[in-house]
Amino acid sequence: MYNTTNTINRRILIIDDNEAIHEDFRAILTSDTANSSILDKTEAILFGQEQKINKHDNFQVDSALQGQEGLEKIRQAMQDGQPYTMAFVDVQMPPGWDGIETIHRIWQIDPNIQIVICTAYSDYSWHDVVDKLGETDQLLILKKPFDSIEVRQLVCSLTEKWHLFNRLEQLVKQRTHDLDHLIKELNCLYNISAIIEEPDTTLEDMLQPIVDLIPTAFQYPDITCAKIVMSGQGFCTNNFNLTPWKLNTDIFAGGNIIGSIEVYYLEERPIIQDGPFTKEEKALTKAISEQLARIVERKQAEDALENLNKTLETTIEKLTASNRELADFAHVAAHDLKAPLRTIGCLAGIVAMDYSNKLDDEGKEQIDLISTRVDRMSKRIDKILQYSEIGRIKAAMRKVNLNTLVEEVIAEIAPPENIKIIVEGELPTIICEETRMAQVFQNLLSNSVKNMDKPQGLIKIGCVEENDFWKFSVADNGAGIEEKYYEKIFKIFQTLTLGQEDEAAGIGLSIAKKIIETYGGNIWVESEVGKVTTFFFTFPKQESEVVYNAKLKTNNAC
Repeated sequence: MYNTTNTINRRILIIDDNEAIHEDFRAILTSDTANSSILDKTEAILFGQEQKINKHDNFQVDSALQGQEGLEKIRQAMQDGQPYTMAFVDVQMPPGWDGIETIHRIWQIDPNIQIVICTAYSDYSWHDVVDKLGETDQLLILKKPFDSIEVRQLVCSLTEKWHLFNRLEQLVKQRTHDLDHLIKELNCLYNISAIIEEPDTTLEDMLQPIVDLIPTAFQYPDITCAKIVMSGQGFCTNNFNLTPWKLNTDIFAGGNIIGSIEVYYLEERPIIQDGPFTKEEKALTKAISEQLARIVERKQAEDALENLNKTLETTIEKLTASNRELADFAHVAAHDLKAPLRTIGCLAGIVAMDYSNKLDDEGKEQIDLISTRVDRMSKRIDKILQYSEIGRIKAAMRKVNLNTLVEEVIAEIAPPENIKIIVEGELPTIICEETRMAQVFQNLLSNSVKNMDKPQGLIKIGCVEENDFWKFSVADNGAGIEEKYYEKIFKIFQTLTLGQEDEAAGIGLSIAKKIIETYGGNIWVESEVGKVTTFFFTFPKQESEVVYNAKLKTNNAC
């Protein structure tokens, strides 16, 4: 295709068997005439002051007396890269081809040339021309004899049209080329991303297929080679060779250069700005370097996370072992403490029995106090044993109907006559260690009974479904708890009443909390001082084993 970047093509071909016609065209198109001022004014009116073609811009006019000769000139012009913008073709040119045949053959060689048919006769009707050449906007008819101004106007218009079409075609081809190149780059980046996302792939395993992809995105993939250098290792394409035509891009991670990408052309190519590589190719290598930097940073983060996880696992193992040893120690210590307590209790009983007639009232009171304190300490040790066994000693898991279990716990607690315990609605059947769940309800209910300060106490037990959990509640109308103590009451050996006479004060709620958390649930308290205190706890549902009670759907407790 003709390049119109710096010059305007003014090549015109006249194909006519009459030599005088050729001289007429040259007189109109290649030199100033007496009518030049008239032509200039006409052109200014028709084309405006910016019209590129004027009296100082003569056209290059070539001649051919026969159609065959004209076709050869057009063929040669195309081969030279200097095509004609238009041709004037006579219809009758004996003894050779007529004008229609000539035009048909010309368009097979140069489909963009503008054609004007010159004729003095009605040799062909317009319908005949269309039938032979097809409908086209590249064909006009000029009747002989023709006017000089008319010819000049035609040449100006058709030449400008040819230039516009030529520029448009070049632009389309350039845009198509750019789009094809962009598609190649995107495919390259997409394939690199696919390599990066492959699981369990080391950085070294990634770099070789990535470097093999780089040449596919360049203008001349067959003569392009590439190399990636990282961590002292080099990864090259099979055709890699050092040449003067080099594109180098550093790879940065954490503000430091950790490698580079090198691309070479194996043969010399036209210089574009400061080298043979396009700005798109430079941008591509930069994008690849940024991807590689992200890979390195991600790998470093993964390695750091893996090391941290290993450290955490080791720490957890040590803590688990330490907690196990501590629980074992507490269990053994509790057992060892009970033996001397039993001895002290027995001795106190013997003294009280054998020396009852020798002890005064104060002595008897002291002996009773010893027995009471020994009994209280023994029960507290039992609670400590229960606490230490949670999570360490596991009983069999089985389906437990909580309605039956709670009924048994209430009977065991035996609340005084002024305190009423009721179950609102139905409780579910769950999979659990029956003894542990009994301990939870026993400690919560005992806590409510112990802290009841109303003449008529009321304790309510309820349960509702909440997502994947059962949510239980134990509410009482006792003294209540201030919000600042909500967390304290669940800590072992913590009580809100000084000198409380409960033999295991400060352990019951701690036991309940540890059991619930062992199952993956949660326990908390809400209270309004002087009115109501409600302990809530959640227990995870096991869908395949939980016996669902339809009555729970309408249970509005809690």
